Amino acid sequence: MGFKSQIALYKAFLVAGFSLAKLRSVEAQDGLCWEVTLKKGKVEILHISNGGFGGPDEVRSLLQNDDEIGRNVDELYAVPEVAQIIRDAMIDVLKAEKKYAKDGETRDFDAEIEAAKDAPLKRADDTTAMVIGIMTDAKQTIDQLKRAAKRKICWLEKCEAGDSDTYVYISAPLNAETRAHVHQKYGETLDVILNDLIEGL
Repeated sequence: MGFKSQIALYKAFLVAGFSLAKLRSVEAQDGLCWEVTLKKGKVEILHISNGGFGGPDEVRSLLQNDDEIGRNVDELYAVPEVAQIIRDAMIDVLKAEKKYAKDGETRDFDAEIEAAKDAPLKRADDTTAMVIGIMTDAKQTIDQLKRAAKRKICWLEKCEAGDSDTYVYISAPLNAETRAHVHQKYGETLDVILNDLIEGL
């Protein structure tokens, strides 16, 4: 997922009233291990871990009322950008099952893939953990960009994919003069200034 997609996704997550708190991560041999708390407003809803702190992926409720937990998770899934992530994952699984199906398989994978595009989304811990994992990645990316943006002007160059996960920068504060310089010198290849996208996050 490129920078623009990550930033747009996390903004939609925040606009819906959700946030991540108490994020802790460490590098391990098998990748980044993390744990985080999902909040809605000021209320802590779930504790999520990707298994790097002594066990498998875990989603643990922080509320006593199951109905309230379910309602909050449904609201998370209802965020259009989140719903699209879930549907894309469902479709990827179906496509993989179709690709590796044994001879004589009677399932209509094409029909299942088409149905997955607008089927109701069912609550599941592994789905929630996947979503929060992607949000955690997005938050960490944004935090890195915010640190860089304090002393650099960072931007994306135009690319065929429409979104890049690498940025170009110059070491200068962003102001009217330096912005004009960047547009004048790099305008033909410049896609978007990342400092603008992360402002206020």
